[in-house]
Amino acid sequence: MTEADRRSQVVESQVAEGRNTAGGTARRSASVGGAHRPAL
Repeated sequence: MTEADRRSQVVESQVAEGRNTAGGTARRSASVGGAHRPAL
């Protein structure tokens, strides 16, 4: 497995984790200006 393959795998797993956590939702919201705040 090449370094690029490893890197893309890590990113994909982080994205998948982010989708399943409130923290990921909050981080995504912040990255788009906080227009969509997670309902906690």
